[in-house]
Amino acid sequence: MGSGLMNLPPSILNNPNIPPEVISNLQAGRLGSTIFVANLDFKVGWKKLKEVFSIAGTVKRADIKEDKDGKSRGMGTVTFEQAIEAVQAISMFNGQFLFDRPMHVKMDDKSVPHEDYRSHDSKTPQLPRK
Repeated sequence: MGSGLMNLPPSILNNPNIPPEVISNLQAGRLGSTIFVANLDFKVGWKKLKEVFSIAGTVKRADIKEDKDGKSRGMGTVTFEQAIEAVQAISMFNGQFLFDRPMHVKMDDKSVPHEDYRSHDSKTPQLPRK
């Protein structure tokens, strides 16, 4: 299978809006495929979110975070088929306006596999023993 690094198109590799650590994690297969979207207009529902972000790739799921009364909290998540589509969505939509509000789009911290956050030689932090 080769070196395990994903070949990325220049539109991703040379994009100043994508941090270098995101590109290296994407190449190494250490990114999830879910993005977090904040500052959404409260009238944006999951269908609109899915429709908009489908421009970046195949959307498997779109969700709007709601309060206990079922009202939008102005944020949501979008899960794509592939991690590269999530990165493409960040590149395309972060700072773009939807219903007069600029969206804040980033990788969803909860979608990244936890074991990838630790280096191979580090151990899981332990509480001190008494």
